[in-house]
Amino acid sequence: MKRYLLLLAISISVIAAKGQQEFTSYFMDALPQTGYANPAKTFNGKFFIGLPALSSTYLMYSNSSFAWSDVVKKRNDSLVFRVPDLISNLSPSNYMSLAAQTDILSFGFRIGDRSSLSFNVSEKARFKFFYPKDFIQFINQGNSGFDNNTANFDNMAINMSYYREYGVAFNRSLLDDRLVVGARLKYLYGMTNIDSKKSEIEVYTDPNTYEMRASGSVRINSSGFDMDSIEAQDFLIKKNNHGFGVDLGATFQINDKIELNASVVDLGFIQWNDDVKNYVNDGSTFEFKGIDIDDFILKNNVDSSNNSSLERVLDSLEEAFNLEEKNEAYRSNLIAQIYIGGTYQLSEKSKAGALIQNEYFKGKLNPSLTLSYNHKFNRWFHASASYTVINNSYNNVGGGIVLHPGPVQLYIVADNILGAFQPQNARHMQVRAGINLVFGKGKINDVTRRERRKLEESKEQDQVVPKTPSSNEANPSTTPDDTNQDENKSTIEKTEIEKGSEETVPE
Repeated sequence: MKRYLLLLAISISVIAAKGQQEFTSYFMDALPQTGYANPAKTFNGKFFIGLPALSSTYLMYSNSSFAWSDVVKKRNDSLVFRVPDLISNLSPSNYMSLAAQTDILSFGFRIGDRSSLSFNVSEKARFKFFYPKDFIQFINQGNSGFDNNTANFDNMAINMSYYREYGVAFNRSLLDDRLVVGARLKYLYGMTNIDSKKSEIEVYTDPNTYEMRASGSVRINSSGFDMDSIEAQDFLIKKNNHGFGVDLGATFQINDKIELNASVVDLGFIQWNDDVKNYVNDGSTFEFKGIDIDDFILKNNVDSSNNSSLERVLDSLEEAFNLEEKNEAYRSNLIAQIYIGGTYQLSEKSKAGALIQNEYFKGKLNPSLTLSYNHKFNRWFHASASYTVINNSYNNVGGGIVLHPGPVQLYIVADNILGAFQPQNARHMQVRAGINLVFGKGKINDVTRRERRKLEESKEQDQVVPKTPSSNEANPSTTPDDTNQDENKSTIEKTEIEKGSEETVPE
């Protein structure tokens, strides 16, 4: 048990120290990877392939309550972790999250003019930890300072998963290309996991004897952490942890200027059967004397002597919570995300967008808002700028660029550019970068469905020209020479109009 708690503590410590989420790329239509957030979105071209292990690398870090610089201060020549500053920055309910993804393989192609099909094999890691302020305050100083001498740990929850995703996505345009619907079906191969049910714990301190009594329920499930028996091939095909997921999305073109977008991704689960351990307390009362958080996060630089202090802390936690160990298979849900947004076409080459994103975890929604601007400078250079409000943080200025020399497509997108230069001041950071090969891009393939529909409607109008009386029938006094001159003039004007329409085809 102690080994698993140690792994959990290390994971939380790493997340608090560094890491990096994704909103800017949602409206960057040149990228095949936009389909990960909305499977109704497709790419500009006939066929794409992501370079193995290079097509998409994604990192995200998010912290709802504090930046690292809020709690770590410099004193003389050393860094000091300020627990009072940490507690003062916390809200009643807080969370930290970390995500990473890399595509082993991805490719896709168009089917006709209205459909596309794509495939991906991706390695994914996700971490989410909800914790109340009372939990940190209790670890630091016991129960002193709480109303009625009672600390409340309700709704504390954790999920950490490492799994492989095999996905196939299909989308199709309907209603004269105004509506596009898409879905991605996913088989999930689970490798490691920690998942807890929402805790319901209260800790009471007797004001006379100072004895602490806790009551409530705890259940922590884990899979894949038996380090003595793990082999490399276990991560390839030998695990018996299987799951399924689905992403759903749609876009709707209201008119030539306005487009609406909506999607729900990561609806699904993984059934964990291999190397399963459960740590359960179903409601019994137990005692806890508190621990000194300085044993958990030392004031001085980290060295090898920390292990004994950390182990003492973990021993105290294991004994105090009186957890029973079981070996029962369990199911964990994916962390679902909901996107609702829209764009307004400002000009032929630029558009503005707004996006609301909600992440659903253990019955809680974590919202964010992103405003973006996208511009196509030419066929080989696209750029985006964004501003995001998330985690009570208002300094998230993002951007992205797409370079497309020939079939090679290089891109990098970040939601907090300032965080890349000052990570110690950031609560939220994200970056996605990669290299694709896109084939079949041309003038017609490069325009959006909206623009292609306008061209088709224009051609249909040109083909159906209403018959009008001839000049001789309308005006018998007109001579044949006059009629020929009028017809020649009309032909010249029509030719000039057609040339003008060709020049307006976007690059």
